[in-house]
Amino acid sequence: MHAERHPLVDRTVLLKEEVRDAQRGMVMGGLKFEVLEWWDLLTGTSWTITDSNFACYWYAMRAASSDLPLDDEVVYGKIRNAQGIGLGHLVHVTELGEEI
Repeated sequence: MHAERHPLVDRTVLLKEEVRDAQRGMVMGGLKFEVLEWWDLLTGTSWTITDSNFACYWYAMRAASSDLPLDDEVVYGKIRNAQGIGLGHLVHVTELGEEI
């Protein structure tokens, strides 16, 4: 469990170009990602044992179809769609690119 807030909380980064979401195509390289917090610090539990959470489910699917680590170095944040609605996703810290 993380004891301190993620250093990019409330900041926006670009996801690295190699980020791919083979299942839905919603988490992709070059998209803006608004960092909200480490998942475990936000919820008090690991994403790996969180029941009935869509963001955790889709991260597991992405991890299964790529080389993403299965550790707790994941942050929860938002990717805004074309209508400006922020949809919640989990992203591994290795997928975070430059702050914008």
